[in-house]
Amino acid sequence: TRLQGDWSSDVCSSDLAGLARLDVQRSATSRFFLRGGAAVTERAFDGAGPRTLRDLSAPAEESLDFSVALGLVNASSRRTTLEMRGGVSGSYRDFTASAAGLAPAYLTESAAFLGEAHSSGGESSRTDFVLNPLLRYEVGSSSSLKFGATVRASRHAMAHSRSSLGDALFSGPVELLSGQGFGQRTGASEDSFGSQEFGVFAQYEGMPSSNVRLVLGGRYDFERIAGDAARNEEWFDATGLGSDEFDTGYNQFGARFSLGWDPGGTGRTRVMIGASLHEGDVDPRAIYQVLAQDTDGTSTRYSGSSLGWPEGGIPAVAGPGLPSLTLLGPDARAPRTTNLSVTVSQRVGDQTSALVGASTRRTDFLMRRRNLNLPLVPSAADSWGRPVYGTPEQTGGTVVTTADDARRFADFGDVWALDPDGWSEHVGVTVGLEHTTALLEAFASYTWSETTDNWVGAGSGTVGASLEPGLPASEGETPWAEGVSDFDRPHRAVGALTMYFGPVSTSALYRFESGAPFTPGYRLGVDANADGSMRNDVAYVPSGAEVGSVANEWPCLDDQADGFAARNSCRAGDRHTLDARVQIRVGSFGGRQARFTIEGFNLIEAKDALLDDALLLIDPSGSISESPDGSTVTLPTIVNPGFGRSLYHTGRGRMIRIGFRVGG
Repeated sequence: TRLQGDWSSDVCSSDLAGLARLDVQRSATSRFFLRGGAAVTERAFDGAGPRTLRDLSAPAEESLDFSVALGLVNASSRRTTLEMRGGVSGSYRDFTASAAGLAPAYLTESAAFLGEAHSSGGESSRTDFVLNPLLRYEVGSSSSLKFGATVRASRHAMAHSRSSLGDALFSGPVELLSGQGFGQRTGASEDSFGSQEFGVFAQYEGMPSSNVRLVLGGRYDFERIAGDAARNEEWFDATGLGSDEFDTGYNQFGARFSLGWDPGGTGRTRVMIGASLHEGDVDPRAIYQVLAQDTDGTSTRYSGSSLGWPEGGIPAVAGPGLPSLTLLGPDARAPRTTNLSVTVSQRVGDQTSALVGASTRRTDFLMRRRNLNLPLVPSAADSWGRPVYGTPEQTGGTVVTTADDARRFADFGDVWALDPDGWSEHVGVTVGLEHTTALLEAFASYTWSETTDNWVGAGSGTVGASLEPGLPASEGETPWAEGVSDFDRPHRAVGALTMYFGPVSTSALYRFESGAPFTPGYRLGVDANADGSMRNDVAYVPSGAEVGSVANEWPCLDDQADGFAARNSCRAGDRHTLDARVQIRVGSFGGRQARFTIEGFNLIEAKDALLDDALLLIDPSGSISESPDGSTVTLPTIVNPGFGRSLYHTGRGRMIRIGFRVGG
């Protein structure tokens, strides 16, 4: 019997995590294990604000994660082994604001954030019960067959708190003090639902020859969603479409192949080829939106004009909230990912190894959001040819729309369709070198990769950012949404070094990655195409002297002059991090070594920051103009001289952790 534990505490963010495992060898052919883990986190932002003006989400203020697993492994014969594993796990996230004060509020001209974080508006929980039986049968001396099953029952509960105000946007301090601003509010009740998964799999693992190892496997899963979907009769009367018509059962298939080859039979050269097909689970957030919003969701967009409305609630002129709907089509399904990788490793001498690897990944059926309430035909176009769908209203540096002409169905606020037509492609190449001696361990690797997709707004996670801007495109051109992914990091490198001096070991880990890509656009608070979203508008890149010194600082603008900015065409600065650890052996506990540990994280402090991605600003001294026939709308814009600058630092800073580690 052995017991091991690992406990750590992060004082800065009030994190407490623990892990314990118990193994019991009941006999020569049977063993039992029990593992438990939990983590509790409390965070206080203290005015730190959101990570980005377009990514208003932030970590939960309170969270709880727990997991308990147990298993029994029994070899009933020399060739047959039966394993039975099961467990329960769960999580809870609380995004409810902990302090009274202004609702989420922003000054768009100065890019300042006031009040509580936008993500402070709900809570979610999930509990999973899982059972995994497995039968392993040895075929000969070098081959085996595995047969197994998966049974999972999950319970989800989600809530979107109803704020009396919602989000508030003000052009600047003057407008804030006079109550001249814009607000939007969405709300949906709590809803809980369940999901179940039943799966079976089979796998063969063997050695067709002395230097080849082969693995072949396949699996089938059936996922079922159980929830009470109620038809929204108002929507049915307006369209003839039922809001409760979507599949509740999903077939999922998977496959695995890997081949390991030792050409010389000495182990000095190894070739690994792997391929897999995997289907995930249906996103529970999508199911929640369908079940909660279709019956009780509301949305409101309004302009404020009274001094007391930011603290006193929505102004009387705002009007009532309108129904908000989310529809899941009959072709909805879980995302499917296909992987292919090839890796070659070579021993160089007795203490050094080199590797080269390449991989590709394709994911299909990613959920994308479509605005069903957008008018079929735009009412006008701006001076650059961008479609304009409603009546834009300007207050200082903000441009928004609250008019009914921005809606296809005037009696509804937001109507979203979740379509599984998103895709993502990734290719990468890695080279690495490893050197090991009795007193030294060193590792270094470099990866080049490219990730492209049409998954607009996935990096921000906000509703409005996931909508395509509807930019004009000539026949035969690639759609604007297809291009560099929000998650693309083309260059990544890792270097690690560990040295041993008797009972003392020191180690360091350095990591580098390319900066995050972003699209030149507008500040939050500008709905340039009047489609109801302030997070999907792309800037038109002026040419010549209009851009001024901004073009010299940002070469990504050079080849985009006189056109709309390409998606994710600019990139923030590179990211560097350095972690270090010193461990000193101080004795043993229950046969396990005990070490006094000092760890430092982010010692060179990566300069994570909120960048000002607004290339164009609304000129507060100007006004919106229209052509005589109303077909062209011109916004008063000026080039932002601070484009790309750091608005404020968002990193966690340096951190030191001191404690004892037993085992592991």
